[in-house]
Amino acid sequence: MSLEIWKNRYSVKKFSEQDNFADEINYLKQVIEYIPIQRGINSHFWLLLSNKNENERQFKDFLFRNVFALHDGSEHMYPILSAPYVFLSIINREYYDQFECVANVGVHAGVLLSEGLRLGLDVSTLNCRDMIANSPNSTSLRKQFDRYVKDCLSTKLKKYKKEINNPNFTTSPSIAVCFGKGLPLEKHMFEMVDDKPIKVGQKQKKKFPNIEIIDDK
Repeated sequence: MSLEIWKNRYSVKKFSEQDNFADEINYLKQVIEYIPIQRGINSHFWLLLSNKNENERQFKDFLFRNVFALHDGSEHMYPILSAPYVFLSIINREYYDQFECVANVGVHAGVLLSEGLRLGLDVSTLNCRDMIANSPNSTSLRKQFDRYVKDCLSTKLKKYKKEINNPNFTTSPSIAVCFGKGLPLEKHMFEMVDDKPIKVGQKQKKKFPNIEIIDDK
């Protein structure tokens, strides 16, 4: 893959309504099976969301309002709502090694980002879940999230419970990787969508390259 693709990459803040990426998304679904995972244990899984049906659209709206947002409501992450396709990672809060779980999610998210760019998709990665983690009603929001996932995937969760030999599986959101056709960034930073502030301008970039080489003295 050309370095120019990475140089031209940007964190999409708003996606267009273009939705003709079925082949690319199907490829990404298949790739997940072959991404390495520590000790071969599926301590997390990925939920693919689109705008194809009302249930998925309602869940994306819940994520926009109550999960991927700052706890004071000063910013909501619009890509989760506007992207035609979202890969949402979901972790098991009962899994004993959360550091391992987070590392596995990060590796998967990196592969999805890289492959999405290679396929010509625009991508936004989201990890700000401040609202569900730190808002005054976070306990209620966590329960709502867990209930939705379990209602939709009740039979499919059995294999994850068996995988870690634990009958409990409390689901919790982690990184989301959003795909589609990105709209240009705006010169102004904020807009309002459904009375919620969203950021539409350029996000903070790295101040310097974070790669080092040991000096040969």
